[in-house]
Amino acid sequence: PVSALTILANGLQGYIANKNSRSFKVAMESSSMLREKPYAGRLRRYMQELDELFYWMIDRSNFYDSVNEMFRIGGSIGTATMYTDMVPDEAELVNIVCDPFEVWIAENEARRVDTVFRRLTMNAKDIIRSFKDGVDAQFIQETEQHPYQNHKILHCVLPRDTRDATKIDNLNKRYASYWILLGRNLMLRESGFDEIPYICWRWGTPHGAAYGWGPSHNAYNTVVMSNQAAKSVTEAAHASVWPALNVPQEMMGKVNLNPKGMNPYMDPNRRIYPVQNVGSYPVGIDRENHLRQSIKEFFFVDFFLALNQSAEYAKRTATEVMEMQAEKAVLLGSITTRIESEFFDPLFDRYFEMAAKNGWLPA
Repeated sequence: PVSALTILANGLQGYIANKNSRSFKVAMESSSMLREKPYAGRLRRYMQELDELFYWMIDRSNFYDSVNEMFRIGGSIGTATMYTDMVPDEAELVNIVCDPFEVWIAENEARRVDTVFRRLTMNAKDIIRSFKDGVDAQFIQETEQHPYQNHKILHCVLPRDTRDATKIDNLNKRYASYWILLGRNLMLRESGFDEIPYICWRWGTPHGAAYGWGPSHNAYNTVVMSNQAAKSVTEAAHASVWPALNVPQEMMGKVNLNPKGMNPYMDPNRRIYPVQNVGSYPVGIDRENHLRQSIKEFFFVDFFLALNQSAEYAKRTATEVMEMQAEKAVLLGSITTRIESEFFDPLFDRYFEMAAKNGWLPA
């Protein structure tokens, strides 16, 4: 399962978020404006400049590393969350993939995640550097003695229902943000965002729940059976190499089974011999291989490695290869639809917000 999940994550990144290719392009939701002559040229230039800006922002961040980790988490437990923000005092973005066991989410009426509670650990010196206006004198004094002591922090992001939309300050943004130092009930910072800084991608939500359902959920029973089959085959292999022995009673505890070990005896009929095994080792191997193949199907391994695994690939014509690639593109579209709507669309909305805040948008 771990190997199959790695292929799934690497395959998704290779097809839709490859660093060596132009994987993204900025476009208008409606192309009608591009047909208006007074504005068409300016809009095209603006989108081209915005396209270059996004790639510049991506290259100045850990975007590609984070994408791969998001695909691993989403492909396993089905719910992946990433926090996107600016590095303090630097013109650089950081994408932090959150521990899935430290994140709680909720949806709105449109089935979009709009509430995220995240618990994280920070040491004292980093807390002072990040929230210097929110800590008290006692905490600063304690930090001087124990700068690397860890503290639990809760970050809450949720819709701000009571706000003045005519104001643009942080306390009237669409989303409220609260950083709380747990254990002391200390509010480190209250601010806001125009776009939610947490990108929550679910592989699928077939049961209508807020949390996702991934390939590992579908493969769970097969994975358990595969582990049991592997255990049985391993025990059978051990039994074949080191079988159980029938030992005369008077020799119990006195048998030397080490290499070149010597066991003197007087009666030649009183010998040690292995217990007759009745299990079938080849059947166990065949069952294990069948379960391994089933797990690969759950994680779409054959989909991403179809050409590499095909023994007849060398004999295929260019037309056949193109048809295989077209078929894979159709199947990939059904897999990536939710990746686009829940992962990349809100991610670039967030990038646009940060670019506007830092004055990077094209004029």
